[in-house]
Amino acid sequence: MGKGGFSVVSDIQSIHLDEVYDTSDAEGKLRQGFKHSIQDNNRNYVIKMLRTDLPDEEHTKGVVDLAIEAEFLKSLSHPNIITMRAHANSDPLEPRFFVVLDKLVITLERKMNFWRQEVGESVGFWTPCVGYCCAKSHILHRLWMERLMVSRDIAMAIRYLHSQGIVYRDLVCTVLMYCL
Repeated sequence: MGKGGFSVVSDIQSIHLDEVYDTSDAEGKLRQGFKHSIQDNNRNYVIKMLRTDLPDEEHTKGVVDLAIEAEFLKSLSHPNIITMRAHANSDPLEPRFFVVLDKLVITLERKMNFWRQEVGESVGFWTPCVGYCCAKSHILHRLWMERLMVSRDIAMAIRYLHSQGIVYRDLVCTVLMYCL
């Protein structure tokens, strides 16, 4: 589905659980419940793992990066922040460590590209004496409202993260990239 600097994200179609002997009965039931939620309810999850094509130095950074991300995600609960549903039953600093996350419906980047295209198609055309003509104002209004709602959701998520003592650098980079 996607590839980042250190990780690759793949869609989950089904799940096979290996027998784990060092968990309690309650944890075992949670594992089975999660497995069935994927198969029975058609829940949309993705698995995020370390890329296998990284040079040694980048590999080490990636292992640490994914371990830190998992540690942060474990403690977060907010409607505008992706939820970590599970993680590997191993040391987070091992190369085979992974996390299972809710699947995004659409990324911020794709949504912003969609808005740019829609605005371009709806703005009409410019004439020197009149200004913009033939604009589809109802579409432009809807797009402004969508962008304001997404901006509010992002601001709420950032506010929550800051209340937890976390600064999310990737979002800042994404927003700055699209504002420049």
